Amino acid sequence: MYGAPRSSSPSRRRRQLRRALTVAIAGVAVLVVVLLILIADGVLVLPSHTSAPVTISYLQVRVIEGNTSGGMPWFGVGSADKNYTDGYPLQVAPGGTFHAALFFFNYDNVTHSLHSVQASTAPTQVVNVSSTTPSLPLPIPPSPEGQNFIVYVTVPSTPGATYVLTLTISAVQTP
Repeated sequence: MYGAPRSSSPSRRRRQLRRALTVAIAGVAVLVVVLLILIADGVLVLPSHTSAPVTISYLQVRVIEGNTSGGMPWFGVGSADKNYTDGYPLQVAPGGTFHAALFFFNYDNVTHSLHSVQASTAPTQVVNVSSTTPSLPLPIPPSPEGQNFIVYVTVPSTPGATYVLTLTISAVQTP
């Protein structure tokens, strides 16, 4: 009586093990379903190897300039505020460099110089003018040939964002 082994003990352990495995599998299945729902709803985003590009909708150039003795702006009618849409929208890697190629004609009878360039965006983000070619100050003599001017801008680092880029170029030297 005391020495006889119980036969129900191994089967009870098997049932407990099966029950524990069933509960664990059901728990993992529920977790997988919840994760899939979060991914589908966009709450949980899977990592990507590439960031979405920054989009520049168009380029707006504002030139701060004076007028000739005849009342015309130094760099021509319409030079003070111009929108460039040809070739836009343009996509750049987040935090990457974008360049705007511009051309200036001086319609006055004296040389005027470009002194500074500032970049801004709408909506407002930090952008930097990294360099210009040729460098500033850039004298633009009266000439029918004109002057090429390239501005290099570091775009914001927000992946997938869309901006209007504004370059403000000053040809008026501040004291």
